Amino acid sequence: MQRIRRFFFYSLLAVPVLMIAGIGIAALAWQKSVPALDGEVIVSKLSAPVTITSDQHGIPLITAHNRVDAVRALGYICARDRLFQMDLLRRKNAGRLAELFGGIAVDSDISARTYGFYRVAKSALKKLPQQHQYYLEVYAEGVNRYIDTAAELPFEFTVLGYRPAPWRAEDSLLVVLGMSNVLTGWAEQEERMFSIMEKNLPADIVSFLTPDTDAFTDSLLGPGKSFRPARAIPVASLQKALKQAGQEPVKLATAVQLRDFVAGSNAWAVSGNKTQDGRAILANDMHLGIAVPNIWYRAEMNYGGVHAAGVT
Repeated sequence: MQRIRRFFFYSLLAVPVLMIAGIGIAALAWQKSVPALDGEVIVSKLSAPVTITSDQHGIPLITAHNRVDAVRALGYICARDRLFQMDLLRRKNAGRLAELFGGIAVDSDISARTYGFYRVAKSALKKLPQQHQYYLEVYAEGVNRYIDTAAELPFEFTVLGYRPAPWRAEDSLLVVLGMSNVLTGWAEQEERMFSIMEKNLPADIVSFLTPDTDAFTDSLLGPGKSFRPARAIPVASLQKALKQAGQEPVKLATAVQLRDFVAGSNAWAVSGNKTQDGRAILANDMHLGIAVPNIWYRAEMNYGGVHAAGVT
């Protein structure tokens, strides 16, 4: 009996010891993966040395000889500070989250692959001006330089047991397409609503109730331009449809799943004659939701007499 008691005593004692040891090992592994902010790194293809400093908030300032070097350095530090987030964003928009997280991410992947964001990104890249394609390639080179030379990649990669694939120019467009999808969800709801109307209502009612342009055509042709002549209210068709509908209007109304929140963005500007130093202020708030880390990455660049500050 005494031997059994001793066994249970040491077993109970071992549990917290093992837990503390496990936490300690995990903490050391995490600490080891934290990137170094000071030091010298050899990055190929730079035309001249690039200096990167960070202020008290961790916002980097890149000082380079030219724009190409600055963009390559920007790719490097974005990967240094946000590589796991970058990989998740491109995976989400390419429909490849289930490779990491299994069945819980299947619906998200199906949606992304249905939209075909990856195909759109590859197609859009080819249609960009050559200079824009070049800068996206340069940025990708900076990201991949970090992936190839980092002593330890972010801790999340170790936990999930995989290594990120090289960053490609189209991956940057994938991230932008995902943002666009978040901000244009209303368009999908409108199209679904129009499809239901066309399937269930007479053509003259649909023609009367729906516009022949939308926000996208208005941006190209100008607002208020119609392709159809003015039309009278289809009174007879409306009366007939109402009589035949019964409870169907309720079913049709619930067929379109509307968001439970209103998305949108805003911008405001202050004239220079209202500021103390005479410079204008322009601010924009894109409603992309709250996340940790934030979707935006603040940075500044100095190159060839140009000072650029903002978010990427």
